[in-house]
Amino acid sequence: MATALVMMTDPGNPEANRRMVHLLKAADALREAGDEVGVYLHGAGVNWATAFAVREDNFTKHYGELFDRVKPLIGGACLRRSLSWASESWEPTERTTPWQRSSRATPNS
Repeated sequence: MATALVMMTDPGNPEANRRMVHLLKAADALREAGDEVGVYLHGAGVNWATAFAVREDNFTKHYGELFDRVKPLIGGACLRRSLSWASESWEPTERTTPWQRSSRATPNS
């Protein structure tokens, strides 16, 4: 069975933390059961990647190992949201489609 799990909430509040724990545990359990599973960080959910990379709070420190097990299952993140925090020098490659370009990005010449 193929399953896609999507995180759309910002980290930093108890409800979002509960949602992330459920997503991580479900993804890990499905993977262990041999199912095909993918995780997608959408919209504000992109912030979870940074939160787990930095691990400044008790939540991300406690669940960091579980996140690391699930990390290979992350099949994508919302590019538009990611680019809103990207460097000003980012430029799309030839493979970047027009809908993936942020308003700050300019095509290569």
